Amino acid sequence: MIIFIYDGSFEGLLTAIYEAYYRKPRPDKIVTLSEYEQNFLNTDVLLQTDRNKAHRVSNAIRSKISDRTLEYTYYAFLSELPGISEDINKYIHQGFKIGNTINNYLTETSVMNVHKAALMVTQENHRYAGLLRFKRLKGDVYYATIEPDHNVVPLLSEHFKDRLSDQKWIIHDIKRNLASIYDKRNWYIETIYGVGATHTINPFLVKDEDSDFESLWKLYFKHISIEGKRNIKLQKQHMPARYWYYLTEKKF
Repeated sequence: MIIFIYDGSFEGLLTAIYEAYYRKPRPDKIVTLSEYEQNFLNTDVLLQTDRNKAHRVSNAIRSKISDRTLEYTYYAFLSELPGISEDINKYIHQGFKIGNTINNYLTETSVMNVHKAALMVTQENHRYAGLLRFKRLKGDVYYATIEPDHNVVPLLSEHFKDRLSDQKWIIHDIKRNLASIYDKRNWYIETIYGVGATHTINPFLVKDEDSDFESLWKLYFKHISIEGKRNIKLQKQHMPARYWYYLTEKKF
């Protein structure tokens, strides 16, 4: 079995798709470096990410299939689901054969898996875009923590770049040790491993006025709620309880 291994980046995945299309023999499987499990019976090919090849693939997807297909590919990639790299590879190669109708072939396993993964990412991104709560750190930097199932930080960064364009902010994915840092011009992602990291973030350095604001918000939320009409089951349907930890109004 021939295994293509890439670095886990989106450009790395597109490079792997390029190599899978042009190399002979073609791979039986494509995995990220973090997914890779050594097996001496396999032939492992460690790929180097090539931006030119990645760019050629993204342009080919747009021109030969559709912009929508490239969006599905990116969102599915962000799902980080096991085996999604191989599903995406098959999805794209089928798309090159069929054209822009590929997304109608929902009975095809790879198409169905990519669509499902993209939908999961879309839904989680939508939830976090509505519930993210920022705290103000010293230096007028706004800080928020999340712990998503999927890697939605890039999508949230684009959203808040427009919503909070005049503020410096940090969105910290504590599950993946990643932080998106926005400097009022651009956002970029850094890896954070606690003390000694490139950017050490202390979420407890909150200004007093924000602590007062949080108290007022909790009080407001408590008083507008009607005890007799409280419906926890309905609340969980609209916002699963696992997201409540990061909601200011739920920290009574």
